[in-house]
Amino acid sequence: MDSKWRILDLTAYEGFLSYERGRIKVGERSAPLAEVDFILVGQACTWGYGLVAGLERFDVAMAICDWRNQPISVLYHWSENTRVFARHEAQAQLSLPRRKNAWMRIIKAKIRGQAKVLSLHNPVVAARLEDLAKKVRSGDPSNVEAQAARLYWEHYLSDQRFYRDPNADDLVNGLLNYGYTILRGRVLTRIVATGLSPTLSLFHRNRGNVFALADDLIEPFRPVVDRLVLGLLAEGSSELGPTEKSRLAAVLEEKAGDGDVTVRTSLERLCQNFALYVEGEREILSVPVCGLEAEESVEAEDG
Repeated sequence: MDSKWRILDLTAYEGFLSYERGRIKVGERSAPLAEVDFILVGQACTWGYGLVAGLERFDVAMAICDWRNQPISVLYHWSENTRVFARHEAQAQLSLPRRKNAWMRIIKAKIRGQAKVLSLHNPVVAARLEDLAKKVRSGDPSNVEAQAARLYWEHYLSDQRFYRDPNADDLVNGLLNYGYTILRGRVLTRIVATGLSPTLSLFHRNRGNVFALADDLIEPFRPVVDRLVLGLLAEGSSELGPTEKSRLAAVLEEKAGDGDVTVRTSLERLCQNFALYVEGEREILSVPVCGLEAEESVEAEDG
């Protein structure tokens, strides 16, 4: 384990995880929890109460993964935010027009980020995506998101048509799934830390999904993972190995644009802005556009 890794991938580890003086111990090795954001563990890992208490103390979430290394559960602590009740109540009472408006801005930002990803190898399709982003209206009634997704994934790879399938086990889908898992874990911890409920969403609806809001707020940041995966493929990656996992685990330190703002900071700002938005302290939800140019935001566009 390298201390500069903010993500610890222990899915292949077989043994007991323990906690001692601010550090997680993995066999003969250890790492300070103060430098960790998220931990992935597999079926062969066990742990005790001491580690659970340590994770709570240092605000670290841990995902339990299945045999495919896909998360099936997340261990995270209760929020200590002093506005947690007020924000949960505000989320539950958020009006339909405000939910629709926020979702519009999230989708606009996501599509524009996808356009930036394709701009290097397919500027023609990138321009079509930018045009689609302009057509998104409040609540996205025409489902422009799906139209953009079909266009985007068809041209995601420059040399072949690609089919995005979260349940597929091919290389590209596996790389994307891993990167999205890292993002989702961080979004979840920030949602809870901000005093929001991860269950009360804007758009995603599923009776079994208790992290629906995380699936809403992750959307603008997915293009950063997509960009990293294209870079790995260009360098000749042929598996989801240690090198690939290391690069994808560092997604939070990637620049949201060409400026100094990292994905970590941009993500935290979005969660904070959303909390203020649901309480009525913000009239418009500012959503970052994460692409190849300086970080932008979807703010004052009409919906």
